[in-house]
Amino acid sequence: MDGFIPPEDKKAGADLEDQILEVIKDHGCSYPAEIAGELGKSKDTIYLRLRHMAHLGTIKKVDLARLTSPPSWLKPRMSELWARGIKGDVIKRMSWYVEADNGENKVKK
Repeated sequence: MDGFIPPEDKKAGADLEDQILEVIKDHGCSYPAEIAGELGKSKDTIYLRLRHMAHLGTIKKVDLARLTSPPSWLKPRMSELWARGIKGDVIKRMSWYVEADNGENKVKK
């Protein structure tokens, strides 16, 4: 992937990844639509960067589909999500991203 990116675009991508990481750190966890809204970028751009960051191990994508209760890193955000009208199965189907070095991001089955 890096061989086809011009140097100036590479730097812009790295800056965007730093901004994405800051949003995830500020919220403790985040989802692509929220990140896109805060940074004013398209969801496609955000998805591309999130996948790249997850591949590098900077962040981790967490699947909530098999869980019966919310993980501890999501609990502080539940009232905020409910106030936005995001509840139940919608939360489970969303793509959640956390910092890779967060020890609590392991999903137990």
